[in-house]
Amino acid sequence: MPERLRSLSGPRRALSALLAALVVLMVVFIWSNSLKDPEASLRQSAVAERLVKPLILAIPMPSLHTPEMISLLTRKLGHFAEFFLLGVLLMALAIALRPALALPAWGLLLFAVAVAVADEGLQFLSDRAPRLADVLLDSVGAGCGLAVAWLFGRLWRSRLRAAMGRNGHV
Repeated sequence: MPERLRSLSGPRRALSALLAALVVLMVVFIWSNSLKDPEASLRQSAVAERLVKPLILAIPMPSLHTPEMISLLTRKLGHFAEFFLLGVLLMALAIALRPALALPAWGLLLFAVAVAVADEGLQFLSDRAPRLADVLLDSVGAGCGLAVAWLFGRLWRSRLRAAMGRNGHV
């Protein structure tokens, strides 16, 4: 495998290394949040809630405007957002490595699901309650991130090919 990676151009190899490091940092960030005790987790959620609350209150559904629902939606949005970003980073890494190494989308999703399962398992260590629903939400977030990054990559390559065709560089 290192032979294949050496076939990447220098800038592409550097981009791949940066993206791989960002994936690792994202997993560490996700797991570190699960290792926080319940009080620290609630404090962190309260900070996020200040940002999310105006968006929730803008939704014309009064049943969502209770403090309990705002707190729940903030926490669930946090789960989705963390794994959405992980999915984007994983697909970006796969795209950067593609000339040398084919990482299938199902493998990337499986990796993200494994991270989600481990994430919920870590909550046993911090006296918090792991939930299967959170694993599912995390998985959907990762899948959406993978899909958005894949679509963006397709659009980018399509526009690049079209631009090269217009300039006579097919």
